[in-house]
Amino acid sequence: MSQILEAAPQKKYYLSKTACLGILRRARERGKQLPEVQKRRLQMYFFDGLTYEEIAVREGCSYQAVQKSIAAALKKIRKFLK
Repeated sequence: MSQILEAAPQKKYYLSKTACLGILRRARERGKQLPEVQKRRLQMYFFDGLTYEEIAVREGCSYQAVQKSIAAALKKIRKFLK
């Protein structure tokens, strides 16, 4: 996972689109899918380059809700890959 997830400036993480799609494909193959909210927020964060604050504004929720949702999604993805 450390080869896929790289620290970028300002403690933001970068996950390439190809790596993310491969991870999601592998997760689906195992019959484990992320909840729609988590998938949508990962999409906005990693692919669209939005910040947690921008996602929170779009979704009408708190910064902390977005932060926890993305953290939970990444935790699940790590579990799927083990």
